[in-house]
Amino acid sequence: SSGINAEYGNEARDLHFNAIGIFLTNKARQISAAYDEKKDAKSLNQLKQFVSKLPHIQAEKRALEIQTSIAGLIRKGLDKHYYESFAVEQELREGLDVEKMNTFIEELIYKQEPLTKILRLIAVQCIAGDGLRPKLLEFYKREIVQAYGYHHLITFDRLEKCKLIYLQEKNQVISYPTLRSKLKLCVDNVNEKDPTDVSYVYSGYAPLTVRLINWLTQGSQRDGLTYLDDIVKYLPKPCFGKKQKSATGT
Repeated sequence: SSGINAEYGNEARDLHFNAIGIFLTNKARQISAAYDEKKDAKSLNQLKQFVSKLPHIQAEKRALEIQTSIAGLIRKGLDKHYYESFAVEQELREGLDVEKMNTFIEELIYKQEPLTKILRLIAVQCIAGDGLRPKLLEFYKREIVQAYGYHHLITFDRLEKCKLIYLQEKNQVISYPTLRSKLKLCVDNVNEKDPTDVSYVYSGYAPLTVRLINWLTQGSQRDGLTYLDDIVKYLPKPCFGKKQKSATGT
């Protein structure tokens, strides 16, 4: 039974959460069909075969009940705010209104939601917009300090030192939109139930590091780019590149 439960868990663990329901439904249908074999048994030999399978079928049923309970607990933990935050992250990653004050972030501050959730969204907006405008950063600082305390000025100072939150620079080359386009970080109409691209994990977003690895492992040319330098120049600084020859000298 524990082996079957682990098998179910291994199958479910890499699925997108929108595909879990279909996975569990298909398993339930398979188990139901296995139980129905008893009705089709017309001879003693067929009945014996069904009885020999019964312990395995019952173990699968228990494993399905456990996985269904786990999925239910996870789904219960994904409240309305989770889905709203997820939707806002997607909008920011796609470059929608990244230079404006985000009303959802403002609402979270006024409701005094967990600060880590708010700072995460501000950081995503910062990356997507290649930095925040001075007035926008000052607005977020002021509102958070008033809602959560003056000691969070130190929090912002540390985030700025880590380059998680930073100001836009004058005459800078906008890098994130270029990277999003060249490396196809955002993918439309991704198939979450039968995925063919890593972007299914984040419902249409492929992490930059994963895309870089994809690009490197698929050869030196991708979408008209001939050298890694064409990508590196748009990455946050400092960065460096090193070329290594393979055993065949290529």
